[in-house]
Amino acid sequence: LSRCRECGRSAASRLKDSDTIFCRFIAFRKLRYNTLGHMEVAGFADPHQDAQKPDISLWDANLSKVPIDLSVEKSKFLLGQVGYKFCELFHQEKEAYFEHMSEDKTIAWKQAVNGVREMCDVCSTTLFNYHWVCSTCGFVVCIDCYKVRYSGISNNFTRLTIIAYRDCYMWLHCTNREPHVQNKLMLTQIIPANSLYKLVRQMHGVCALLEIPLNCECPLSKESLFRKIKDRLEFIFPITIEKHLSEKYSESESLIDFTAEFQVQHSNIQSFLNDFLSEFVFLTGQNSTDNLTDDVQIMEYNRYMKKGIEFQNKGERVMTLKESEKLYPNVAHQWLCNGRLLRLLDPLSDNNYNTFHDQWERGQPVMVSYVSDKLDMSLWRPESFIREFGDIENDLINCLNGKLVRGQKMKVFWEGFDRIAFRLMDERDRPMMLKLKDWPPGDDFAEMMPTRFNDLMNNLPLSEYTRREGRLNLASRLSSFFVRPDLGPKMYSAYGSALHPTKGTTNLHLDVSDAVNVMVYTAVPKDVERTKYVQKVLDAIDSDECDVFTRQRIRDKADLPGALWHIYHAKDADKIRSLLHKIEVERGISIKANHDPIHDQKWYLDANLRKRLLQEYNVEGYSIVQCSGDAIFIPAGAPHQVRNLHNCVKVAEDFVSPENISYCFKLTNEFRHLTNTHSNHEDKLQIKNIIYHTVKDAVSCLT
Repeated sequence: LSRCRECGRSAASRLKDSDTIFCRFIAFRKLRYNTLGHMEVAGFADPHQDAQKPDISLWDANLSKVPIDLSVEKSKFLLGQVGYKFCELFHQEKEAYFEHMSEDKTIAWKQAVNGVREMCDVCSTTLFNYHWVCSTCGFVVCIDCYKVRYSGISNNFTRLTIIAYRDCYMWLHCTNREPHVQNKLMLTQIIPANSLYKLVRQMHGVCALLEIPLNCECPLSKESLFRKIKDRLEFIFPITIEKHLSEKYSESESLIDFTAEFQVQHSNIQSFLNDFLSEFVFLTGQNSTDNLTDDVQIMEYNRYMKKGIEFQNKGERVMTLKESEKLYPNVAHQWLCNGRLLRLLDPLSDNNYNTFHDQWERGQPVMVSYVSDKLDMSLWRPESFIREFGDIENDLINCLNGKLVRGQKMKVFWEGFDRIAFRLMDERDRPMMLKLKDWPPGDDFAEMMPTRFNDLMNNLPLSEYTRREGRLNLASRLSSFFVRPDLGPKMYSAYGSALHPTKGTTNLHLDVSDAVNVMVYTAVPKDVERTKYVQKVLDAIDSDECDVFTRQRIRDKADLPGALWHIYHAKDADKIRSLLHKIEVERGISIKANHDPIHDQKWYLDANLRKRLLQEYNVEGYSIVQCSGDAIFIPAGAPHQVRNLHNCVKVAEDFVSPENISYCFKLTNEFRHLTNTHSNHEDKLQIKNIIYHTVKDAVSCLT
């Protein structure tokens, strides 16, 4: 028997990574005894013959049990937002089937293992369904990496770096020390039986009958029902209409004809739908406590402009309070950033959702104020952290030079938080501007600080989006069977930098998921002349691009400013990259392969760079002053940077909203190209699994 890559490792290396090691052939490779009594390989599991009912139930829509946390209206909303991406995902899977290079077209089944996240050995992306496996060592490669090699494009990074046991495509060598041959790999699926096909059929049928727009190219989508289809579609929806009009649907069908040319007529489609879905009992007239209710709203919520296969958010909206009060008379709100930034004033009001959604679907950030009014502030003060965690050692970052300060006790950081005299000094005898990043590292916030966790979660604004179990947080759709993504919360605590206008506390970067960042505590050092120190902060705000209402808020209402944010639209990320590449060339900096100026987090856009960005690329960001108690909502993919003005304790929670699912999908693929040492290289979000199970739950609710 050949050993898999994990079992073949040395005992020392397996012990070192004992928490993550498992045999790659578990629930996959079949064994038997031969006539000599020796054990030998008897093939691999079959997705149709070997999948049992419990295996299939994990992936099938449950038509007899409605998810208790979803209403009919929210399910419609979710399908309208996510359905087209699921359809696109399905087409990628079918394309992968036709790119399989081996003459052996047998598809093996790799059963999902509880608590294990299957990952590509090349790019560390989470495997969704189709992938390729070496039957000798268990090496796995995802669809995208298989396609890259299929096209003959090697990884330029590897040409510059000698990496043992990998070829120029970054593929690991087999345990027999030979390179892997692409046409010898075995096509494998994770989703059992024909569950994927079934769910695609059900989703399109449900959306067509309930008039939920999908904006996809399938003949059964809402947008295709009322127009003639004359040209052969690049991808054909996997149902032969004539066959299903005359024959009852059978779950055993797995062979899909993708080459047939349809002449789709509205009457035939409707007849098919009524026949195919006659077994489903649709829930109608059910009351709902939310405002995502009537058909007009659902249609409006899901109106996207299509460009190729990419869907763009609605255009940026600029509002005045007079205009918005007519639209949202029961919502306490204001407008900042010259009418572009929505500021909600009642953090726990249920009336906030539609107002938030109308702004959020446009890719615009949102501020929610007065969150700290509901928090137990004694939990978030420096003395509280000194008392509980003062003797724990942790790494710090000196924001003045970006250097790591290793192994410092937490009390060293927190004692310097309120008093400059207690701060560590650098080699130039200057007080360090320290940052405590992503703490607690590697530990669940809820387990390490349960009281603070509950205090935060009970008071997060827009909890349907931001809480772990929120109905509009798509990450909640993953069952406990899967390794759920670590979405926080995480603490971001740092000293103020009002005296250093070119130094950012957090350099320009972007995240694969949405996030809410709450300023839970802000303070001025006790051993400085407060008036002069505060004036420095006001000067920093005045010299920035902050609008007049933001400046009035700081002065007239005496809200204590904590941090200065610059947030840009996700669609402007490539323009920002272009500017930074241009500046690197101007400064004689060599651009390395697999380098990304945003993902590398090496840049802070000061006033001069922001001015160039506006003049040369017509890109204007949001200059936002985050005061104590403010929560900033940052859309997925939106480049942003932060500069603490006063000493700040911030807590961030990530989430996956339906409105930004396309950017999460795009960024997951973008992160594949980063180097293995990059913090964002590994796909921890599992966006494809999230999309699948969101659709599954929504279909379960509606059928």
